[in-house]
Amino acid sequence: MIHLTYIFKIFFETSIKGSILILLILLFQKIFSKDFTSRWIYALWILVFIRLLMPLTPIKNVISLYKLSLFHRFKYGINDILMGKSSITGDEITYIGKSVSIDQLIRKAIDINITSIISIIWIIGISILLIFFCYIVIKVNKLIKCAMINTDLELKSIIKKCQLKIDYNKKINIYISKEISSPMACGIFNPKIVIPKSILVELDNHKLEHIILHELVHIKRKDIIKSYICMLICIIHWFNPIVWFSFMKSKRDCELACDESVLKYLSDTEYTQYGYTLIHLMELIATKQQPLNPIIANAIINDRTEANKRIFRISTYTKKRKILIVFSIVIMFFISYVSFNEPSSNRIMTAYAIDDLPHFLLENEYVIKSSFNGQPRQTYVLKIDGIDYYILDYPVLGHILQFWFRGDNLNNPVEITTTSFNNIKQGMHIEEANKVTKMYGFELKEINNTSVSSNYIYITDDYNMMIVSDNKTNKVYSICLYLGGEHNCLY
Repeated sequence: MIHLTYIFKIFFETSIKGSILILLILLFQKIFSKDFTSRWIYALWILVFIRLLMPLTPIKNVISLYKLSLFHRFKYGINDILMGKSSITGDEITYIGKSVSIDQLIRKAIDINITSIISIIWIIGISILLIFFCYIVIKVNKLIKCAMINTDLELKSIIKKCQLKIDYNKKINIYISKEISSPMACGIFNPKIVIPKSILVELDNHKLEHIILHELVHIKRKDIIKSYICMLICIIHWFNPIVWFSFMKSKRDCELACDESVLKYLSDTEYTQYGYTLIHLMELIATKQQPLNPIIANAIINDRTEANKRIFRISTYTKKRKILIVFSIVIMFFISYVSFNEPSSNRIMTAYAIDDLPHFLLENEYVIKSSFNGQPRQTYVLKIDGIDYYILDYPVLGHILQFWFRGDNLNNPVEITTTSFNNIKQGMHIEEANKVTKMYGFELKEINNTSVSSNYIYITDDYNMMIVSDNKTNKVYSICLYLGGEHNCLY
């Protein structure tokens, strides 16, 4: 079972990485907005939302935005060290000159901590926003059901003409509604165009053609589906204002990209007329109510500032030179390259065979690193009772594996500490853990008590296992595997 706190940590880390990418993209847009196409600028936002959905990336160990020691040190520290047989009998450990009591480390791991509370708040926030999102979707669907499907032959002729112009053959129905003030495209599986009734009266057929062409381009470009996906990503990352800002910015850039695509299907002399259509539409909308919800439907105009920017872009539109198109592709490739990879030490480890874990007690550092996908998430060098230890830390599906080497002997670890082994997990009551050990045939050799913990020692033919439980809560803190001739694990 994967813990909620683990899932939250994954998405929190992904959100931070996504924020770094967003800031980079905003910088590129600021520098190149006048040189590159609106479609290129909008495509950069697609990279952001793909990255926000990808805790695991396909590339590793190359140039990365996230290969920063500061970023790495922010995540892991002394509290992430998992005590085992080499340390549990001591009073404290020393790490980077800082001494921490064993009691403090165990209590922090067992007690409900701030991360657990935040994880619960996070999932509650997602649930609330999902309910609100579903409410909006239902409301839009009800609006369409109340709208009248178009039966006007002239309007049907316009949409057929527009579909031929953009080479789009799927049947699209137009609906007429009194409840909205701006034309919009909506629907995923059966996309529709909804037009306010007042606009049909005010605009001539030529302007209606521009509006329908615009909405058809949205449908052809799958902008409605993208909008839904982006909204769901924002719900997952609801705690990050930078993600929400990027979503609203991407919505505006989506309209600019759509305008640019529309201009491809118009003659040079029609550019100005298309701009006048937007101006006229903006004047009509100014006297009406706002669109129902621009979050899940692509309304042609959402606010005056956006409309002014779009009109300016249309008036200055020129086809870009091939050299700029090639350069924009290079820039996009570069951004993808540095943002869709990370050091292997930051990557989430996949599952391993539980039965194989004790065999690593006989392997050296190189074999362990090779078996667990390269560099560890973190390494620790610490001192306990005057003895130096070197630790490799790997995360595996929400659980922790730490390989302890004594001194500079890297031929094999003296122990492996973990939060999960053979269905025994950190936080489990010790009585339940003892029942599990009986199911797996472990023989209880002895119990050793300290002021902080009770240490249950089990033996097998190949290795020993020690379960460390907190005396205060009687909950499992760690599971330690080690080789033994003599089965007393305490020094």
